[in-house]
Amino acid sequence: MLRDPENAQAWFDLGVKQQANEREDKAIQALRRAVELDPSLLAAWLELAVSYTNEGDRSHAYDAIEDWVNRKEIYADAVRRWKESYADSRSRADRAQDLISCLIEMARSVPGGAIDADVQIALGVLLTTSEVSERPLRKIASLARRSRNMRRRRIALKQH
Repeated sequence: MLRDPENAQAWFDLGVKQQANEREDKAIQALRRAVELDPSLLAAWLELAVSYTNEGDRSHAYDAIEDWVNRKEIYADAVRRWKESYADSRSRADRAQDLISCLIEMARSVPGGAIDADVQIALGVLLTTSEVSERPLRKIASLARRSRNMRRRRIALKQH
């Protein structure tokens, strides 16, 4: 850090080390600096959401996930579709539900039914920070089953 205080990756690495040492306040400081220096450092947004969750700061955790969602280019079409379909019904009170719905749309958009680990992390943060109804949980379980079924089919096809 002292050698290159403008190195976003170094700030990210420091933030992750602080998380590992359960120093969330220091982790948040380092991770915030990382995303200030390089907003495209997507892993930093997710780790920032995790640290905010560990500190019980829902609002900032949601902000970090939303920033990650809006910067994850491979899901741009899925996020755009989600925003169009939910534009009229969105409210800040249901922010966790809205983000969960968006992440489910993102997960559904992956060809072949593969599940992106980062999407799972973001869902885990949201499920940890909010009291969600059974409906989104059923959707998530359904996605997980679909992913397992697709994996089994691919394995079966490879064996034949």
